[in-house]
Amino acid sequence: MPLVSLEVVKLDNCHGITGRGLIAFSHSDKLNTLSLANCRRITDEAIINVSHLKRSLLAINVGGCRCLTDRSLEGLAGLVELRKLDLSQ
Repeated sequence: MPLVSLEVVKLDNCHGITGRGLIAFSHSDKLNTLSLANCRRITDEAIINVSHLKRSLLAINVGGCRCLTDRSLEGLAGLVELRKLDLSQ
């Protein structure tokens, strides 16, 4: 069952999380904050899996996620309500 009522998801330092795992949040229309800081296995696939949350996602933290490329930025560009983005290393 999709996790449709979640508003905030913090998975910082969860080193086993992958893009495939984030599909569980892809139908969470209320999700406004997603933090994946230092999740070593997060790739562009993860960002693409949540990038269609255009109207709800306000903040995303992918600081320390070293596997991200320009493709992630392309996916993030569609998040029209995004107010906070952390890409720090």
